[in-house]
Amino acid sequence: MPPKASAAPAPATGTRPATVDFESRVDELTKLMRAFVELKSGFGEDHAKSRTLQNIFKQFDIDHTQYIDVKEFGKTLDYMNITCTDEEREALFDRFDYNRDKRLTFKEFSDAFFGMTRAPFGNPEARGIVKKVTDKLLSRGEGGLRGLTKCFALSDKDNTDAISKEELFNTLQRYGVQVTLADVDVVVKHFDRSGDGTISLTEFQRALRGFMSAERRALVETAYQILDANHDESVSLGELQRAYDTTKHPAVVKGEKTATQVLQEFSAGWNKNHDATVSLAEFVDYYEDISAMIENDTYFELMMRNAWHISGGTGAGQNTTCRRVLVTYKDGRQLIEEIKNDLGIGPKDIEKMKAALEQQGCRDILRVEIYGQ
Repeated sequence: MPPKASAAPAPATGTRPATVDFESRVDELTKLMRAFVELKSGFGEDHAKSRTLQNIFKQFDIDHTQYIDVKEFGKTLDYMNITCTDEEREALFDRFDYNRDKRLTFKEFSDAFFGMTRAPFGNPEARGIVKKVTDKLLSRGEGGLRGLTKCFALSDKDNTDAISKEELFNTLQRYGVQVTLADVDVVVKHFDRSGDGTISLTEFQRALRGFMSAERRALVETAYQILDANHDESVSLGELQRAYDTTKHPAVVKGEKTATQVLQEFSAGWNKNHDATVSLAEFVDYYEDISAMIENDTYFELMMRNAWHISGGTGAGQNTTCRRVLVTYKDGRQLIEEIKNDLGIGPKDIEKMKAALEQQGCRDILRVEIYGQ
């Protein structure tokens, strides 16, 4: 068996590094994969290469869904004798996963891979320009991305979620992002899915923010589920304001903003349709921007767990805000127990504490006392 082809190894950081070197390694994986398929197809036309890749994907359709997911994609790379890190494999898959649902039809992936359909994240030139814009926004702090979003919203006067090349250029210039008309041409070319000379604001903003990992998104959704007590995917803005522990926000921890300032920005940043409620989609959208500012996965986990009192985590990412109480049981035992996911339970809500403990399996409670406060 021939030795496996491999891109240069990436540092084992546990996060996806947004660096030129990392992107170059993923580009190298693309070349290795392309070379394998070209040889397998007999160096045919792009449509022949696409069919060849589709047939390879079919061999690894473990669940027979006619879709390829990240796990099955990994099997495909193994078949091609291409080795890479988990982060590199996922990054390569994400370049063609335009809707970020972690699965693609064989044809969607293959046609995009060989340039038969648009895949802006798969184009190095487009990615380079997006990175230039993103770097400028990130230099402004955690409000940079959301500030540009507001500028775009003002440009989209007819609420079509589309912006022309001229509007994109002018908006970026007004916001202090120095790009050339040639840069904007490249961006529009690779993000214009309809061919009408406009690009989707939603999709361009998605490119600026990058991908929030499945693990981070799961934490965000868990926080919302705790807030959404009746599971109707609607939480009032007032409820969020009362529950949000802004002292755990990165800008407050770093001393860049006060807890009050963060709460004001927090309130202004949500509720796009002005109905005084926050949907799951709006909640996730807010944390997409926050996630773009935080490179370390463990820090993001700790921030989410502490801000929304989500129990669990290990090591440096373990929750430290859920209340611990001294529980006396009817048989005389005394144990220190954590009230799991205790968002909304105040320091004097003894009955609520007792009810929460019973719900999580603590039986025959005689007395609950505050511990370590």
